[in-house]
Amino acid sequence: MRTYISYSISEDENYIISLLSKKIRENNFSIFTNQANTPEMIKYYVRNTDLFIGIISAKGKRHQEVIKTWEIAKKKVPSLLLVENTINIKGSTNNVIIFDRLNPQIAIDSINQHIEAVDQKKPKQVFGSRNSKDNSFAWLMAGTLFVLAVGLFANNQK
Repeated sequence: MRTYISYSISEDENYIISLLSKKIRENNFSIFTNQANTPEMIKYYVRNTDLFIGIISAKGKRHQEVIKTWEIAKKKVPSLLLVENTINIKGSTNNVIIFDRLNPQIAIDSINQHIEAVDQKKPKQVFGSRNSKDNSFAWLMAGTLFVLAVGLFANNQK
């Protein structure tokens, strides 16, 4: 299965993407990112992926690029977006987790509630479902990664 990660973080936060990528690969997913790709290639990869993960920190400089990619992805594939609370997201915030690195527990609790709700629903075909309207697959696969990411951002407060 394929995961597309689009992110806007600082250089000192790159280890977070590396760690998340490692965890994703451990689940036998291949990974595509928005690094060094043309807009046409980004659209191609996003449309041909099974899961989209977007991550935006206040220290990043490519917020709008990640948001544009997420807008494309959420129409086609299960998609989640993790955004630091100092970044303004316009429009629908469904399947968006807002986090505060100084108070990460609120976001962690919200993520865990979403995962628990999906787990209780027990969809018959969560895995392999690319239905963008049902983000159960995204919550089960990326939710725990987001808990990890929020914790790492909280530890990187400099």
